[in-house]
Amino acid sequence: MATFSGATFSGQTTSFYEATFSGKNTWFGGATFSGETTSFYEADFSAATEVSFTQPRAWNSVKFDWDEHPERMPTCIRPQDWPPQASDDVEER
Repeated sequence: MATFSGATFSGQTTSFYEATFSGKNTWFGGATFSGETTSFYEADFSAATEVSFTQPRAWNSVKFDWDEHPERMPTCIRPQDWPPQASDDVEER
C-alpha cells in the first residue's frame, strides 16, 4: 500500500508522468491538489486494485489521460463519479 493521504501538491507542476501504481491500494484521499498543474498523464494503474482520490481538500488543475474520454478511466479509480469533489471535512485513511 502507498498512501499520499493528506499530502499537499502545491508546486507549479507536480508530475506522476509514466508512474506505475502497482500496489494493491494507493490512497490520495484527503490530499490537497492546489498547485498550478498536477499531471497523471500516462500513469499506469493497471496492476492496482484500488486507487482512491476521494474527498480531496482541493482539486485544482489535476490532469489525467481520461479527462477527455471518461469511459477510459480505469475501474480501480475511486470515486467512480468523476471528478472528485473537494471537501474541507476530510477523514484520512
